[in-house]
Amino acid sequence: MQRIRSAFATSLMGGVAGAAGGIAEVLWVGLYGLVSGRDTTALARGITTVVGSFLQLSSMQGVPVALGIAIHMLAAVILGIALTFAWRSRLLRTLGGNEEYWLLPAALAAIWVFNFFVLLPLISPYFAGLHQSFAETLPYPVTLFSKLLFGLAAAAILARGARAQSPLTRSQGDMSCRAT
Repeated sequence: MQRIRSAFATSLMGGVAGAAGGIAEVLWVGLYGLVSGRDTTALARGITTVVGSFLQLSSMQGVPVALGIAIHMLAAVILGIALTFAWRSRLLRTLGGNEEYWLLPAALAAIWVFNFFVLLPLISPYFAGLHQSFAETLPYPVTLFSKLLFGLAAAAILARGARAQSPLTRSQGDMSCRAT
């Protein structure tokens, strides 16, 4: 039963971390679009086009930007959960501190490399100009920074969660509650 609770807690923390990372990316891309004058909503429409071609999403095609952001957020939550499980297993082995602040951005940088230099070139022949439109709308440094922001936002959530779960923090919290 303890393992189930631990897995649930890890999943919940990962979902929140992923959502924080996904929101950080959406805000960064939106800010970049405002400052640069580029139509970053094309990215959300592109996500809808790609995912919609694999799934039957025809009823949702009328709102491609909202659907693209929803798909992005779902992927971010799933990624956050996966990264949290990986981080927790590493954390338990090393018992070090603040590893999340280098581990998660490094993992997201690796994901960025995979996305832009493996995945997009593989699928772009099936979606004319997809890779080019992503790279034109958001230059590589902007997208890399987006992934690093995801990693930092997720790391902040995991660090806070780890502090809240540490025995020292709980005992200090108990003492402060008694003092009031």
